[in-house]
Amino acid sequence: MDADTPAAPTPVLPGYEILRPLGAGGTSTVWLARQVSLDRPVAVKVLAPSLLKDEQARAQFRAEAKTAGKIRHPAIVGVVDAGEAGGMLYY
Repeated sequence: MDADTPAAPTPVLPGYEILRPLGAGGTSTVWLARQVSLDRPVAVKVLAPSLLKDEQARAQFRAEAKTAGKIRHPAIVGVVDAGEAGGMLYY
């Protein structure tokens, strides 16, 4: 992220300790986090707060998470969790 990109509010997600933002786009922010249960670093993608009331954006984000969760390749990071917490969608 560059200095001109506004920071999204730090999400609060059960089971994850959010550490810092890794990058942001028009529809989401990716955060470096620690998955508490397995004590490992993970990247967590969170739908932008501005899109949380947009049902089409929510459906697209959920579909993206499901599709990404089906991908199995040694050069692609796998999806290990997806959900909604406090109104925020993440995977």
